[in-house]
Amino acid sequence: MQEDTFYSKYLERRYTEIKPTKNVKEALEEAKKETAVTAELITKELINTSDNNAKEKVELILKEREIKRIEKRIGESRVLSQLYMYNDKWETFYEKWKENNDFKQDLEELFFYKAIDGDITKLSSIKLSELGSKLASQLSKENKLWNQTHPRIID
Repeated sequence: MQEDTFYSKYLERRYTEIKPTKNVKEALEEAKKETAVTAELITKELINTSDNNAKEKVELILKEREIKRIEKRIGESRVLSQLYMYNDKWETFYEKWKENNDFKQDLEELFFYKAIDGDITKLSSIKLSELGSKLASQLSKENKLWNQTHPRIID
């Protein structure tokens, strides 16, 4: 299993530290740019699309933007990484971490974004959702999953 103190410190930093690399102004500017890009895509689609397809094309653009937003938010989740890369060791993993508040918060966030399915009170039932699998697969291809960026020996 992964080194306990390393994961504990990681969880503590993830949920308590303020990220110094981005201040509020930079975050707002980034969000504004993303909105402008999305608005431009929608405008182009509306100009080039018949009225029958416009709504579907706009919905697709918005879904893709939402997926990118979710990917950014949950990309560093160790639970997501564990379920994708080491699902066969899930029981050992959650037994070790189930009382940890940061682990619980990680689970709740993944449930909120519909990246995992199951019963949060029955950890053995938790599995990646279709969206979670898609996001984890993409993150894996980019070597961005937690277990890829924090290499440790796995039992």
